[in-house]
Formats: sequence, C-alpha cells, structure tokens
Amino acid sequence: MFTSESLNLLLVDAMEKAPSLLLAFSGSFLIVLAGILVARWCAGLVRKAAERLPVGDRTLFTFLEKVVKVLVWVLAGVVALAQLGVPMASFVALLGAIGLGVGLALKDTLSDLAAGLVLLVLRPFGVGDGVEIDATEGRVKEIGLFAVRVLAWDGVMVTIPNSRVWANRMKNLVVHGNRRVDIPVGVAAGVDVKQVTQVIEAAIQAEPCVKRDPPPVVHAQHFGDQSVTLVIRCWVDPQHVWQARSDVMLAVNAALQQHDVAVCLP
Repeated sequence: MFTSESLNLLLVDAMEKAPSLLLAFSGSFLIVLAGILVARWCAGLVRKAAERLPVGDRTLFTFLEKVVKVLVWVLAGVVALAQLGVPMASFVALLGAIGLGVGLALKDTLSDLAAGLVLLVLRPFGVGDGVEIDATEGRVKEIGLFAVRVLAWDGVMVTIPNSRVWANRMKNLVVHGNRRVDIPVGVAAGVDVKQVTQVIEAAIQAEPCVKRDPPPVVHAQHFGDQSVTLVIRCWVDPQHVWQARSDVMLAVNAALQQHDVAVCLP
C-alpha cells in the first residue's frame, strides 16, 4: 500500500528522470523522422539511377526502392529503440525468431520471389515476347516479383509462379528475329519430284511473308506406295507465324493445282 512518503519518493524520482526520458523520447522521434527522410532520399537515388538506364521494365528497380526503404526504416527503428534503452540482444533474438517463422510459413512465396529476381536480372525474355513456358505458349504481359502473366494465343491469361517458370524449360520465340516454319506437303506417287519441288519453291518465293535470308528450301522426307511427302522449311516474322503458315499453304496448294499435281495427306 502506497504511503505519502512513498508517493513523494516516486514523484521526486520521476522529476529527476523526466529530463532524461524526455530527451530519450525526443531523440528517438528525431531518429525515426530522419530514417523516413533518408529512406525517401535513398529510394529517390535508386529511381534516378533506374531512369538513366536503357531498361524498359522497371519492376526490379521498383522492388529495390521498396527494399531500400524497408532496410532504412528497420535500421532507424533499431537505433530509436536503443536510444530508449531497449536491450538490443533480446530485440535481435525476437526479430530472428519472427523471421524464421515467417520464412517457414512463406517458403513457396520466397521461392517465387527469388526466382523472380533471377528472371529480372538474367532477362531470358521480356514483356511482349512470344514464349513457351510450362506447356503454355503466348505473349508475356507482365513479369512480376512472384509470377509471370502470359496471354496465350487463344486469348486466355495464364499466371505462372516464378519458381515454376525458372524450374521448367523456357522458349523465347522472338529473340532470334526470325522463326522457321515447317510445312509437310503430300503429293501423289509417281510425279516428277524434282519438278514439283521447283513449283513449290517458286510459289514460296513469291510470298512476301517469307524471308529471303535464310532462303526457303523444300526437302523430300518420305516415299510411300501412294504418296510422296515433302517438307517446306521457310523463315518468317515471329509475330505473324500463323498467318504466314496459312499464306504459304494456300499458295503452294494453288501452284500444285495449276500444274495438275494431286495433293495428298502427308
């Protein structure tokens, strides 16, 4: 039970410690305020550095801005707590325990994050590239920190976790600049294969969608009892593969019909 004497002692003690406590709280407040300002300044430096680089996708630099801010905030918070007299050993141990628990709970998410950083640094493909990833073929719409979004050729938006993107085989369909199209053509057995090949080559070379370098070629692939299978190999713009394939097939079919060459299933 408090007595008047004990209350007086508490008041005297509080009055004696008030200046130091006020100074400690003021110092902590100034440290936190300085931390916020420094975090903004550091993030601004990262942003300005990113603007000077000829990189179209800013996802990695946006992530770095956030990381810099968080690190400065944490450092300012630790210094502010130390200013208030909080024992740092216990605080660091608590942060370690919390970090371990969060890491175990978010193991898959952290794996996606790590894979996303690798993709953003190594750049095996970029936004707008035609790709084939994990049995999904389409155009890349977004490279995020946790997942890649691909608009498939059939119009379906597919979201693939970054860990699966990095773990599977990735095909960049446009990075080379040209894409080869292989088209099998079947003609009736007994025809002059050399003459038919010349007819097909002339039809292909007349198509504007077919690249001249490397030049298109026609190879004999299989001789059967009822038909001969030829293979057309030509290079086209990777952005218009399906249209180019259709144009070549229609042109070859028209040329063979014009020369009375029967077309069979290859």
